[in-house]
Amino acid sequence: MPDFHLPIGTIINQANLSEVTKAILGGATLVVTNAAPTGYTRHFQHQDWIDFVDPVQAGGNNGFNERFHALESEFDLIAASISSVDNAVTNLQSAPPAIGLSIALTISNGAKIPVPSGFQQSETKFFAFVKYYLVNLQQSGNNLQGFNVYAKDDGTVVATTQSNTGQSVVATGIAIAKKGGW
Repeated sequence: MPDFHLPIGTIINQANLSEVTKAILGGATLVVTNAAPTGYTRHFQHQDWIDFVDPVQAGGNNGFNERFHALESEFDLIAASISSVDNAVTNLQSAPPAIGLSIALTISNGAKIPVPSGFQQSETKFFAFVKYYLVNLQQSGNNLQGFNVYAKDDGTVVATTQSNTGQSVVATGIAIAKKGGW
């Protein structure tokens, strides 16, 4: 699957998280990049010659040589613009990702959410939420039912129940990393 690109300035929020997550779970790599450069503005403006009025000659301000040199300059500007875009594309292709995401769809108490590839644990924030919570009401009796689910700063998941009888909880974990840290 190709890389998943978001427009510059896009904020990942509740409204678009499912789209981002779906793309990543499908094998895409989340890539955040700078805007592509735009650098070409036309400079050459041809002045029409008028029959039987303008003397057509090689030299001078309105001569063939001057106009063709102006066209050469214009082509140099176009070439520089294309080179700039080529360089930007090459940099995009070789730049490491600035943001990483890893998802552990099913993770138990005490397990660690993996740090996204290419990032350090210190650059990563970890989150865990309930995937499912099972309660056997016949076994639980009058005991309290409840659970705790969260991720510690090192990515360790806490997914515990308030009672050991008739309850179990499993979590989903997410790790989001940013180069240089948060």
